[in-house]
Parts: sequence; structure tokens; C-alpha cells
Amino acid sequence: MSEGMLLPEANIAIDRRGLFTRGARLALSGTTLALLTGIGSSVGLRRASAATMSADIDTLNVALGLEHEAIAAYQVGAESGLLKPDVLKVAVGFQGDHKQHRDILAKTIGQLGGKAVASIMGVEAQHVAILKSALGEAPIENAFIM
Repeated sequence: MSEGMLLPEANIAIDRRGLFTRGARLALSGTTLALLTGIGSSVGLRRASAATMSADIDTLNVALGLEHEAIAAYQVGAESGLLKPDVLKVAVGFQGDHKQHRDILAKTIGQLGGKAVASIMGVEAQHVAILKSALGEAPIENAFIM
């Protein structure tokens, strides 16, 4: 964007979890929401249509892929040796949260009859870093890859 471009001020305070849960309320069926919240097995649920269930599985797999990415990112940070012990402890705690999210999403996808996506992103990122290092290049050039 150019510096001359003006953008409207947004006074919306929302974190990632809030964004996902608010969006999920609009995008996921009642069946899927009940399973995600853990009440699906305790109430009689009417299954949504096949098209709705397929869309829900796709949406949950996108969320699952993001959880895989977060887990891999925290792993790279934890193994980097760059984090102070107190920061490392917090980072590993956050990674644990993402692992719980991953497990709940994968379980729900299975309960809906879908197949949870697997992630090899962490391994691929390590391969790139090792290759760049072997070539004498900086393993990580930028904070953002575009």
C-alpha cells in the first residue's frame, strides 16, 4: 500500500480465538458446534445435510491446518536456542494449547465422518532452513514470507 492511501480507522478489538468462534457461529452447522463444544454426544442431534457437513469438515480442516502451523512455529522457536527460559516456558505452554486445539478439531472432523489433514509444514520449514544454512545463506531472511 502506498503511504498516500487512507484507510478507515477500525475500533474492533478481537483476538484470534474470538475471530474464529464468531466466524464459526456463522459458518458451522449446529451439529458441528455441538461436537466442538463437547455436548454433541449428550444430546440427540439431527445431522445436517451432506453438503453442510462437507463444508463444515472443510472449514475445520482449515482451522486444523492453522493449528499445525502454530505448533510447528512454536517448535522452531523452542529449538532455536534464542528464547530465554521464562519466555520458552510460556511459548511451550502456548504450543500445548495449540496441540489441544488440534486434537479437538481432529476428533470432531472424525466424528463428522471426515478425514483430518496432516501437516508436514514443520519438517518442510526445517528442510529449507538446513538447506539455506548449508549454502551459506541466512536460514531465515524475513519475519514474513510472501
